[in-house]
Amino acid sequence: MEKIREILYKMNIYYFIIIIFFIIINNLNEVSNENSKIYRNALILFLSCYWGYSIFKKNRREDLNNKVFKILVILGILLRIMYFFLNYDVITVPVGDPVGHYNFVQSFLKEHSLLRNYEYLHKFSYLLPYFFLLSYTTSIIKNFKISFLILNIIFEIISCKYLYKLNRNYDKEKAKWSIILYLLNPFDIAYFGIGLNIILVNMLIILVVYNLNILIIKRNITVCRKMKVILFLLLLNLTRPFSIIFIIALLLCELVINNNRSQKGKFKIIIILSVIYFIFNFFSSKILYNYYFKAPEVKKKIAWSIYTGLNFETMGTFSHSDSEEYDLILQKNNYDFSKTNDIIFNKAKERFFKYSLREKIKLIKGKFKNLTFVGTVPKETKNVYKNIIEKNNNISTFFFVYTLIILFFILKKSKIMLQEEKKNIDVYLIILFNGLITSFLLVEVMPRYFMPMLTVLLIYLTDKESNLTNKLKLKK
Repeated sequence: MEKIREILYKMNIYYFIIIIFFIIINNLNEVSNENSKIYRNALILFLSCYWGYSIFKKNRREDLNNKVFKILVILGILLRIMYFFLNYDVITVPVGDPVGHYNFVQSFLKEHSLLRNYEYLHKFSYLLPYFFLLSYTTSIIKNFKISFLILNIIFEIISCKYLYKLNRNYDKEKAKWSIILYLLNPFDIAYFGIGLNIILVNMLIILVVYNLNILIIKRNITVCRKMKVILFLLLLNLTRPFSIIFIIALLLCELVINNNRSQKGKFKIIIILSVIYFIFNFFSSKILYNYYFKAPEVKKKIAWSIYTGLNFETMGTFSHSDSEEYDLILQKNNYDFSKTNDIIFNKAKERFFKYSLREKIKLIKGKFKNLTFVGTVPKETKNVYKNIIEKNNNISTFFFVYTLIILFFILKKSKIMLQEEKKNIDVYLIILFNGLITSFLLVEVMPRYFMPMLTVLLIYLTDKESNLTNKLKLKK
């Protein structure tokens, strides 16, 4: 049994290292094709950062550390404000996916009720909680742009607070730098000024991991803590339906880590919590449709995402032709979303089986590339931030350098994990990342869908929890 645990452990780490390495190579290739000047600027920026870090490390003082920390926090805040207000006029008329959010809010404010036949919402039902939150906030503030700005500010504050608390017990200085890495994340900065639920999803991921970390480490878990775990998993699933991956990762983590009989009780607790979560999730979905949609619950909600995710021409990204086909089938079936999803799901199966093995492999490679390309400015933000992008094409350098620095340090840490004692939360985060990135290869992909996984990577890079640390504390 111990050998099986060790094999599973190493398989996860090797798979993790291969994925990270592939992302790095993909970034290098894409940036070279897009703009060769980025390499020069990236080298200058990287050397400057390294020089500054060397000076800081040699002259490490508590007062200097606090000053640098405050400066970088202010910088992260100012960058978000700059991105938002320099493009305030552009955001007035949203483009891309934010259009769906904007239209829903406007219709909600006019009619004060959900549109039963609102196709966008039924196609992406997980957006409903954010729609409601944004709609009610806009009804109070009377300004759509300021509404999602205030919401994003609240989400970012909560994210930083619990990211700090996640690391505070192990290393307070490292906890501070975890906040810096999060605040200086260029992708988070870019999406901060867009009316999407990305910032909310990141916050919920941090809250889930924070509470699961306590669940993994501590033996005696209070009822309140157990309910918090279930609550945040439910909220995460309503916002982005992948809580099942968090649960599976937790079960696998316990199987890989715990070989002590005394830990079997904790494993039972996790199973019980998982069952309770599925029960609550079932009823929350029923209530959502019965009380807000005033319609029967839609079946196979993921059908559209699978269908367009199997599109060979777009390599699993959004397809206008697939969207038009969906809307046409919906109209023919008198806006019966369940029946439409059944048809679309059957079409997805037909599409999958018609591809040859070589085409399937090519599709997976294409989807992986479209999902993980994080080295330059995200394509979907270029229209929103055209005032900045057009004036300064070299802004991609910041995105590129940040990505490579993070990924290289992650590779370094993962290599060390193969030689050192297993770390509970680290193993969990690796399994979670592997599960997330694998699951996304089954559905529609976009570059911004990598954001939750990048948040997981940042937590993985900054945490300092280990069994050895806990043992030393107990001895003391």
